[in-house]
Amino acid sequence: MSGHEDFNYPLFHRVAGELRELGAMVLSPAEHSWDMNTPREAFMKLGFSKLLQCTDICLLPFWSLSEGASIECQVALSCGMKAWYYQVDSTPTVSPTPRPGIIKEALLDDEF
Repeated sequence: MSGHEDFNYPLFHRVAGELRELGAMVLSPAEHSWDMNTPREAFMKLGFSKLLQCTDICLLPFWSLSEGASIECQVALSCGMKAWYYQVDSTPTVSPTPRPGIIKEALLDDEF
């Protein structure tokens, strides 16, 4: 996600890990070996090539503020994919380990 520190890759990796622990097959746009100076258009093509292999899409917090994620969501829905929303669990904890988030079906209304 452009505009986020480290392109928000730490959260992409965290969510991918949690989904894999649940048994999901994950194709994450953040999992690549490309130089981060690669043109944005190339990253968009990579993301879409992965997206079109999927049956579902998982949307991260503030996805609607990202031009790329908004386009990806529209493509996914147009292709009949189910959308899921990842909500960071904000329950206070004394553990230094991040708590797993909550993944729920996205209604794609004003809530998101």
